[in-house]
Amino acid sequence: MDNEESSKRGVRLLYTLPETITVHYAAELKEQLSEIVKKADKDNEVILDAQSVEDIDASGVQLLLSCYKAVVEKQAVLKIINKNVVFENMLQLSGASCLLNEEGSFNNE
Repeated sequence: MDNEESSKRGVRLLYTLPETITVHYAAELKEQLSEIVKKADKDNEVILDAQSVEDIDASGVQLLLSCYKAVVEKQAVLKIINKNVVFENMLQLSGASCLLNEEGSFNNE
């Protein structure tokens, strides 16, 4: 985990996503995201910074959707910030772009 800070919603858990989110790295990233989700409580914000993402495949999108589901079950909020063109294009191609609102958070607020 990169950072943890307090906010008006509660605790913010910040994680910078790696450059590559593909099937080859999914198991490692799943463990890291699971650790973050374990720390999330009701009204916390889990913030994923996507600025560094250069390669993401369907496995990566599936992993992010799984993370979203786990965060929602804890009644927390998942936000993805600093989305770049590569990241946004993959979400559009995979049909997952509808899950993101204009502010970069999944629609669970």
